[in-house]
Amino acid sequence: MTDMLKLNMLVLSQLTHLFLQPMLERKCGRILNVGSVVAYFSGAPNWSAYVASKHYVLALSKGLARELKGTGVMATVVSPGATGTDFVRTADATHMRAYRAPGGLSVEKIAAAAYRACQNGKVAVIPGAFNKILAFLGKLHPRAVAFEVFAVLSQKTEQP
Repeated sequence: MTDMLKLNMLVLSQLTHLFLQPMLERKCGRILNVGSVVAYFSGAPNWSAYVASKHYVLALSKGLARELKGTGVMATVVSPGATGTDFVRTADATHMRAYRAPGGLSVEKIAAAAYRACQNGKVAVIPGAFNKILAFLGKLHPRAVAFEVFAVLSQKTEQP
């Protein structure tokens, strides 16, 4: 868990700090951070630390985008949902409902959407209709409803 938190928050912040100053001096540059649709939820059973780290990515990216306004440098955060990558295996998520649902976007489609959004100066992009719905549900009030939606998605299912 410590490595994941370091990667998602500390390394992200350090890399941003490292590359931001030269971009500001050139008055040109793009920062593209990888968040997650789970950042739009208030919390998540079985995924609390991961969700909190993605809240950080979303908040940092949106705040940075605002701070950079008018500098020629822009920040974008892409928030994909369940994607067929090694993350599923590494995070021991192969039995979660969210990762067993059909219709997930390919890595290529997510990358293309992220690149377009970044080049067009969008602050945040959520690729895919299903992911947009999830993000919307995550922002619903009361937050307890959104929490329960994610609780269902994060449940483990039986092995096939």
